Amino acid sequence: MLRGSLDELIEFVYYVYDINGDRSLAREELSVCLKSCIRPNYGIPDDEIDESEREIVEMALKKLDVDQDGQITYTDFQRAVKLDPLLLQAAGIFLVFRSISHFSKFTALLNFFHLFW
Repeated sequence: MLRGSLDELIEFVYYVYDINGDRSLAREELSVCLKSCIRPNYGIPDDEIDESEREIVEMALKKLDVDQDGQITYTDFQRAVKLDPLLLQAAGIFLVFRSISHFSKFTALLNFFHLFW
């Protein structure tokens, strides 16, 4: 993950999130990624988790869906990262360390989406 050109890193991070391999990130794929990071055992009620998840997905689409077609294509993601390389760092930070806790992944994810606020 830490090696390679910017384009190679963009491609790697993008395809980690592209669960079905269709070269487009839909709301459902982003939700699946969030569900793996947000756990109900932190004392947060399920309805608040669901609401937060929807808000985060909408923020990601607003920030990354450059052509506003409801899908984050590879081109959308690439353009957004080239405009703001910190997006790549934040999106990929918890992919590097597979052994970190879910709480740390959740914190990294929140930091990533904090870029949208």
